[in-house]
Amino acid sequence: MRDILIDGVPILDLLEITGSTSRVATLSNCDQSSVSRLYRHASEQLGLDFRKSQGRYRAHANQAVLRSLRHTAQLLRLARGSRQLQRLGHFGSPLPQEWLAEERSLELLRERVLDLAVLADPNGLAPTWSDHSQPFPFGDWVVVGLTRAAQPLRPAAVVLRHDNLEQPALQELIGQLRTDVLRTDVLRMEHRPFARVDALDVCHDLPPAPGHSDRGDAGTGQCRAEPQPGLAPGAARSSGGTAQTA
Repeated sequence: MRDILIDGVPILDLLEITGSTSRVATLSNCDQSSVSRLYRHASEQLGLDFRKSQGRYRAHANQAVLRSLRHTAQLLRLARGSRQLQRLGHFGSPLPQEWLAEERSLELLRERVLDLAVLADPNGLAPTWSDHSQPFPFGDWVVVGLTRAAQPLRPAAVVLRHDNLEQPALQELIGQLRTDVLRTDVLRMEHRPFARVDALDVCHDLPPAPGHSDRGDAGTGQCRAEPQPGLAPGAARSSGGTAQTA
């Protein structure tokens, strides 16, 4: 008999994200009939009445039990490292790439179904976020920019639960996503990397962007930013243009 926490809850989560047993089968390397058996067994054992309604899978009973299990499952993912996290969006996410409605994504983050989502348009989600170089908390969540510029060429950000911001696995994942963004041609030309997200050094292996160097001595892993003409030391270059959607 499969374990409900280890095997059942992840299937329930993927069904809520994708809305499709066939897609969950692909993501979990199971056949579709096994996916159906797993979610029905978990639903029966926990009294969840988990089923599809109006195009979405969700529990119709005992939501408190499911929330408790999802919190435990998230703690296990965080303990296992960034590769185990449930994330949605661009940059190599194992989950479907299409963007869910922002409100739905926030709901999945709140319920700990998702650990992090890459934002297609953070300005639409957090319109009062004026400085993209600083995390922006709102409600239960926080938006974290993936570029140093206060006004980036294109919005590049992630959203996660505020109470998970200091988790090492999520800090590592944010660093990996920043590296991915910095390696795109446009952003490499215009922005420098964050050296840290509170406690995370993510720039030790990055090549210098054209026109300046952000690397220290080879092998030291230290960033040594060189001031640019007309900018205060540490200031980020910006095109001065308005942010464009990804």
